[in-house]
Amino acid sequence: MRLYWGPILAGVVSGFVLGSVLGLVISGLVPEGVGRQIILVLLSFLIELGAGFVAGRFSPDSEALNGSQSALLLYLVASVIALTNGANLVVLVIGAALALIIGTLGGVLAIAADEPRAGGQRVAGSG
Repeated sequence: MRLYWGPILAGVVSGFVLGSVLGLVISGLVPEGVGRQIILVLLSFLIELGAGFVAGRFSPDSEALNGSQSALLLYLVASVIALTNGANLVVLVIGAALALIIGTLGGVLAIAADEPRAGGQRVAGSG
């Protein structure tokens, strides 16, 4: 098992950019309240899954490990921002555990997307 920092950072950057843009759009379109908070939490889970997928997809091996680390690093960036706004540390620790799980799932999804197709042919560009 090996960490590949290029794919991990690619997942973090893509997740941060996409999450920031979508978060701003949702914040502008959805009125304040519980509904907006639920949508933003679900968006963060989806972005972590995507970051894990990107990291896993571009990793030559250890896709699940690299996916988990990408989501965790993305969550760390978001947590630093949240801590400056007075976030609860216990909630952030629980969120970190969820980020590891979700990122691992993203890496596993990348493995599944790279599986051989019917007839024994692998997807173009895969190892």
